[in-house]
Amino acid sequence: MLGVAMLLLGAASLMIPGNAAPTGKGFGITNASSVGASGAQPLPTTAAVINSGVYTTRPWLTQKHVYSSTGDPSNGTLVEVQSAVLSNVANGAASQDCSDPGDSPPAPPGTWCDSVADVSDGTGTVHVEIDQVYKYLGIAPADWPIAGASLNIIGYTFMDGEGGTSWEIHPVTAWSLSNSSTFTLAVSAGSGGTMSPAPGSYAEPAGSIVSVTANPSSGFTFYGFTLDGVVSTANPISVPMNSNHILNASFSSSPYSPPVRQSPGGGFVWQIARLLSGTSGLLVFGIFAGFILTLTVLKIRARSLLSGARATKRLTQGITGRERPDSAG
Repeated sequence: MLGVAMLLLGAASLMIPGNAAPTGKGFGITNASSVGASGAQPLPTTAAVINSGVYTTRPWLTQKHVYSSTGDPSNGTLVEVQSAVLSNVANGAASQDCSDPGDSPPAPPGTWCDSVADVSDGTGTVHVEIDQVYKYLGIAPADWPIAGASLNIIGYTFMDGEGGTSWEIHPVTAWSLSNSSTFTLAVSAGSGGTMSPAPGSYAEPAGSIVSVTANPSSGFTFYGFTLDGVVSTANPISVPMNSNHILNASFSSSPYSPPVRQSPGGGFVWQIARLLSGTSGLLVFGIFAGFILTLTVLKIRARSLLSGARATKRLTQGITGRERPDSAG
């Protein structure tokens, strides 16, 4: 077995050049240290060699959740796979592996979840996990980018016996985009605000995710982003760099609310004025005006009838010298 192990290690050294530590690229991509807490450098290898079981690993039952204060597993081999294509990505809660009570040191308040994926480097496929313990210790790399991204990945070998037997890189200590191809993100903003990053054109690594935030100026509100012709009201917006993209932010003037005069008693007229400042102002105005007009006509009619009755009464008294029997006194 030892001879086979040495042969496989020698083959791995020939297939994978160098062991340079990955560095983050693009917006929002950060990596933890690419070396172990003891200063160990990662061993360049392949998925096939990892899956062969030649490396020292942590016992899955007794050591799966145990880390030192610096996040270094108590044992295991620090390895690196290069140019591995990402698939089956499940970041955070999507992994359905959160807040494990067996974690050590214990998790602080909140929900802490693994971020999992599979990677294939052409020799085979290996499962990789960014561990929730690393997250709450503050030493985890960023969550995985989009599926299809090509990565260099560093982490510890691990035999996971839960639900079967599989080799993993778990915990992952660092990753970076391994391809040199880029896509262009052109961002612009309409009048009434700006963006972060500022308007311009940016060359971003393929597979990265760019976060863009719209910032309305005073007196304006954010209306929405238009990404390649598709409108989104999310702010900030995450743009997966799987092709060239054009992003524009739009802003609108803040709605104007005219001041409403208040009478000491909050009278009826001022309540109507408040209604008239709303979107249904024309309808309310028509109803209100019709109501006032009707009251005016009725009042004039009543006055006319009363004046006629009084004139008839005076005429009867002048002719007969007495009031009509049916007159109101």
